[in-house]
Amino acid sequence: MKFTSRLLCGIAFSTVMMSAVMAGEGKVVSSITTAGYTYVEVNQNGKNVWIAANQIKVKPGNRIRFGEGSMMTNFHSSSLNRTFPAVLFVNDAAVTAEK
Repeated sequence: MKFTSRLLCGIAFSTVMMSAVMAGEGKVVSSITTAGYTYVEVNQNGKNVWIAANQIKVKPGNRIRFGEGSMMTNFHSSSLNRTFPAVLFVNDAAVTAEK
């Protein structure tokens, strides 16, 4: 019984840690902050993508790292009255040292 409990705790801990791994990074092009999210346009290797994360302070030119998330296509933000062709909702995002 103790072995099974420890095994399950270990699996749960590993899953939590895996979700916290940063999966992408890029340079901030623009951002829009709403009551619940910050939408960030990020340039990754010459291609711009939108991510949405819990509110963070970013400015154009910042480098940002972000975790994996869920892609939404044709996502309409009612607070912005705007439809994004695609936006990646991520669990983690952080500004890194500027380059």
